[in-house]
Amino acid sequence: PLVIAMFAVAAQTALANAGVAQIGALHVLEAVLVALRRGIVFRSAEALDKAGRVAVAAFCARGTLLLGEPEVTNIEPVGETEPERVLALTAGAEAGETHPMATAVLRAARVRGVRPDGVRSPNVQAGLGVTAVASSGQPLVVGSRALMLKERISVAAAEPKILELEAMGRTVLLVALGGHLVGVMGLQDGLRPGARAAVQHLLDVGVEPVLLSGDARETCEAIGRALDIEHIRPEVLPGDRGDEVRRLAAGGATVAVVGRSPGDDVALAAADVSAALSSAGSSTAEWGVQLASDDVRDAAFAIRLAHRAKQEARLGLLLTVVPGLGASLGVAFALLPPAVAPLSAVMGTVAALFRLRSREG
Repeated sequence: PLVIAMFAVAAQTALANAGVAQIGALHVLEAVLVALRRGIVFRSAEALDKAGRVAVAAFCARGTLLLGEPEVTNIEPVGETEPERVLALTAGAEAGETHPMATAVLRAARVRGVRPDGVRSPNVQAGLGVTAVASSGQPLVVGSRALMLKERISVAAAEPKILELEAMGRTVLLVALGGHLVGVMGLQDGLRPGARAAVQHLLDVGVEPVLLSGDARETCEAIGRALDIEHIRPEVLPGDRGDEVRRLAAGGATVAVVGRSPGDDVALAAADVSAALSSAGSSTAEWGVQLASDDVRDAAFAIRLAHRAKQEARLGLLLTVVPGLGASLGVAFALLPPAVAPLSAVMGTVAALFRLRSREG
């Protein structure tokens, strides 16, 4: 009985030591402190855990991977319309808007000295464009290919030019007057600093990046090639992005969305893990991962950090448990004296702590 009791005490000491109880918590604490130093806040323990299980991360392209400050690069008239007339019509239609595309068009008109057309009765169709009445009294349509299709306006005459601009990664604005296409405008939005690094952070931990955008497929493919993103979801209107995020999660994957509030609120709300730029400390900060900065690298780093914390916690637990468990088996088969089991457990715990300390350094 005494020998059996000694074996039982040795096994219990080896497996139920303080290191087993605390090593996982220490790794989580390390991750939280690293995140705070970088201006990243996980809203709860559940948010950190979910971030560590993310398999797919969708970027709402404009304002995250893209600067959100497009510039007009091309004004291509169709037929006999002058380029200045195309720009004047577009500027008139966008005069009352504040989104980046409208700002770019109005800036281009101002730089070129073009006065916006006196457009009346503008009707904004979110994510598609604007329908209005030009100063000439003719119906005016400015927007995407989808809007032209909706208004039953043919774009066949400009199809080669449209495809050429989209292949260069440019957003295309189409201009129609009186039911006929009169111009094509190309706008170029640059990549944000750190966009490539953000994508690489995800790839390093096996998370699939997804480009979620309202632009045409060819434009998204060009941006995806520049950033090494293979999975793109083009032509998704802002109001429909919540459904698109839910489709990404339909296979059981944990999905994160990186975006900006309030513009991307629909997509952020639908995600398992929402990472909102420049949201930390705000009165409406209710997203799982809140960032003090507007650097997209921090959003991707938060997901990478959560993954690494989970991996390191598991490895630390193995380092703590395996030596004691192996020694306990040796004691059970009378291959080792009982004192070896707790000593092995202590050595495993010390090794795990030293490894954690070296990572902190």
